Amino acid sequence: MPEYLILFNDELVIDGSDEEWRERARQARAVVDEAKEAGVFIFSGGLDNEAAVFNVRPEGKTLVYTDGPYAETKRRV
Repeated sequence: MPEYLILFNDELVIDGSDEEWRERARQARAVVDEAKEAGVFIFSGGLDNEAAVFNVRPEGKTLVYTDGPYAETKRRV
């Protein structure tokens, strides 16, 4: 089953009035409600900007730790 992480970097969050933020919250809640009704909702929550965040994945019998919840990418030279 696919799992998704949607990350909003603080630098990319736009400014808005209180009413604009309330409207965004209403829209986000509608998406969560729709996912729950469809039976595909698992979890929603936030990460503390000051907390250490990392990804753990198994490789054989070893756990590999990487920084992030970041997508791993390959650099082309």
